[in-house]
Amino acid sequence: MLLYSPQLSCSNEILSVVWMRNTPNPFMRPREAAKAADEAKARFQHVDGDHLTLLNVYHAWKNNQAPASRRKREEGGPSPSRNPTLENRSPPRGATTTSSTRAR
Repeated sequence: MLLYSPQLSCSNEILSVVWMRNTPNPFMRPREAAKAADEAKARFQHVDGDHLTLLNVYHAWKNNQAPASRRKREEGGPSPSRNPTLENRSPPRGATTTSSTRAR
C-alpha cells in the first residue's frame, strides 16, 4: 500500500492510515454510553471501509487543531470548530503519534 501510493499521489493519506492502523483503536465504547459512542463513530464511517474511516478520524482531529482564525476563514463563518463532535476532547488515540510522524 505504502510503496504503491506515490503512483496514485496519495502518500500522505496512506502514511496516515498506516500509522493509525499501528495505534490503539481510536473508538471507545463504554457500556454506559454505548449508543452515543456508536452514533459518534457513525459520523466518521466511510462507505469504502475502515481504512478511510481512520483517515476521517485523523482529518477531523487535525482540522480541529487548526487556529480558530484559520477555521473561520476556511468555513466562511464564526464557528470556532470544524467538527463539534471533537470539541474540547483529547485527540483520538494515535492521532498525535501520526501527526508527529508525518511532520518528520
